[in-house]
Amino acid sequence: CTEVEFMLRDPVKNDQDIQYTLAAAEAGLLFMEQIEAKAQALGVLRGTLSRHILPYGTTDQSVANQSSKAKEVLENMPDEMRRRMSDKEVAYLVRGANSVRKLIRVKIADDNDLNQAQESLKTTARFFRRVTAEAEEMSIGPFRLLQTRREGQRLISPAKPGKPSNAPVFGRGGGHYQLKQQQLYNQQQQQQQQQQ
Repeated sequence: CTEVEFMLRDPVKNDQDIQYTLAAAEAGLLFMEQIEAKAQALGVLRGTLSRHILPYGTTDQSVANQSSKAKEVLENMPDEMRRRMSDKEVAYLVRGANSVRKLIRVKIADDNDLNQAQESLKTTARFFRRVTAEAEEMSIGPFRLLQTRREGQRLISPAKPGKPSNAPVFGRGGGHYQLKQQQLYNQQQQQQQQQQ
């Protein structure tokens, strides 16, 4: 939980932030596919293309403030590269790069940075998909589940009648409750068999 949240530039504060973060991570992964495809089509490394799409600008510009505008990118892009890219492609890549930089704490200057960014996006998307799915299974909001994990508390969803809860138990302990659930389930099964 904290590892993923440390990668994020802004903290997650509610259910909407979780949905935004998940959508932004998935969009970031699409951007990564597009920059890979465009770099191959241009015959350059992804890092080379990314430096034109998202230049650092001044030497005192922090990584956190690294961003681009399509017009500036178009003006400063080498002619050979510029002739092989449409304005829409450049604008899309600029928006994608800016969005990735806004979402996760990573610089994008070379292929290694892009690999790291891609792994961070995959980890983020996977984590928030799992949190969302588990919260839905437990009939609670994803942020509530995330908060409970942050606090290291146990959160248990009620079992459906006739079945033990298969919802994950988080935090300390939890074994006693799971054992009790299993015992109740076994008792119900025995009663049903006796009635037949």
